[in-house]
Amino acid sequence: MREAFVVHMKPDEYMVAETQMSKAIVYIEEMDSVADVTFPAVPTVVSLLMYDDTARARDNPHPSTGYPIVCVTACNPKYHDFDKTGSICTAESINDTLTQYRWLVSAPSGSDGVTSPMREVDTNTFFTNTKSITLDSIYFQAGSRVQCAARAFNTNGDAGLELSSPIMVVSKEEGLCQPRIPGTVGAEPFSAKIRYTGPEDPDFPNLIKLTVNMPHMDGMLPVISTRPLSNFELTLSPDGTRVGNHRCSNLLDFNEIQTGHGFITDATKNPEIIGETSPYQYSADMRSTNSLRFYRNLNLEACLWEFNSYYDMSELLTTCGGSIGTDGQVLNLVQSYVTLRVPLYVSYVFHSPVAVGGWQHFDLQSELKLTFVYDTAILWQDGIGSPPEAELQGSMYPTSMRINEEGRLVVNFKTEARFRGQFVMSHPGITHTHTHARTHARTHTHTHTHDGVIA
Repeated sequence: MREAFVVHMKPDEYMVAETQMSKAIVYIEEMDSVADVTFPAVPTVVSLLMYDDTARARDNPHPSTGYPIVCVTACNPKYHDFDKTGSICTAESINDTLTQYRWLVSAPSGSDGVTSPMREVDTNTFFTNTKSITLDSIYFQAGSRVQCAARAFNTNGDAGLELSSPIMVVSKEEGLCQPRIPGTVGAEPFSAKIRYTGPEDPDFPNLIKLTVNMPHMDGMLPVISTRPLSNFELTLSPDGTRVGNHRCSNLLDFNEIQTGHGFITDATKNPEIIGETSPYQYSADMRSTNSLRFYRNLNLEACLWEFNSYYDMSELLTTCGGSIGTDGQVLNLVQSYVTLRVPLYVSYVFHSPVAVGGWQHFDLQSELKLTFVYDTAILWQDGIGSPPEAELQGSMYPTSMRINEEGRLVVNFKTEARFRGQFVMSHPGITHTHTHARTHARTHTHTHTHDGVIA
């Protein structure tokens, strides 16, 4: 925007000045105008598979299902006409790294051609962000209509106008893991296993391993937990109730896990897969590290999810909702068969712009059983604790017991102190070797530690 005024010039009284022009127009340019902070062209939506060749994406305007889509602005070097728009972006001092994005999605059109209105996607999950340059594949399916909106910012951080991309229709033919019957969603059979790792396991000795395998289809979000699943609008959100209600699930990121191990680790790449099977598959710039940690459990070539976690007996009983019983099976006078039961709830979740809460889900339930021989008659639910009348309260949870190479007894246990104080790491009166492994969690009145004793 600019304003102008006209200056009229006439000969002076003494006819000294020479006037070549009788008038002049003076323009006043507006500085830092919002209108100046505008992309020179509308953004476009392409599949992350074709991010390096957006010009070719124009020949195939239907992004594939099962892989993220990208909002490419005219100031992005990947833009198909960046050779024409790049100089304008530089002249207007537009900083594309500050661009703000929004995504809009509508359900697939019906057989009669009727389309649903575009709705803004604002249902963030614990591993996805709907306000970034990419939109995760869980938010659209075959036939969905997608659109992005981008707001430009200059180098001073001043916001400009927002431009919307043309509406794109997601391909119904191209996908990475298409369902058996095109255009359908549902639950496929899954498999779950439970086993004891034993003392010889080099990485996870004397723990109980849970393995869940689920077939994947484009747009699916797998959810597993040892607690009943409901209200996915809240359960999938970054809200803290997810951490409190599902402590043994794949809903917790690695830094939210309250047990020794969890289904999600800090690794962002599957070590069994060499290189990338798809472009930008492990790019933290295009896909957040939260997403990479979650998708590490997906084998795209096999279209199979595999989640593994390790727990000790105390965690399965006190944290994961497991139960234990003898089933009346007596081995002898001092031993009996004991069965550990761990409930398992599995949900196949799909995003839906028209569903209540934004999600539709198909729920399955199972129970994992592990039978073993127990050598003592003492079973506990909440650890070995202090008497109720004791001044200092606390609990101890034995986690493993073994004989080491020197023939000495090694006992590992977890303690929970419910009083204020300070742990004594060494004392002259102790006759056994004590090792303090690590402090797991600490509040002002509760401290959890993992310890070991060699006698």
